[in-house]
Amino acid sequence: MCNCNQKRTSVSEGTGNTRGKVMVRLIGNKPVSTNGNSTGRRYEFSAQKPMLWVDSRDAMGMSSLQELQVIY
Repeated sequence: MCNCNQKRTSVSEGTGNTRGKVMVRLIGNKPVSTNGNSTGRRYEFSAQKPMLWVDSRDAMGMSSLQELQVIY
């Protein structure tokens, strides 16, 4: 059965499979943008989006940033 016309939401929007991902939280109100060391993906944290699911390989590098807290 084709579902070509159905809209889908991405994992970054907070739904779907979170396997291999960890939650990372912004500490404070200043926006932070960073690229994942492993995947190269860009992650943007802000007051509107203070928590994001992050690839676990990228989260290891983010744990050294004072502005972000990795929640395992």
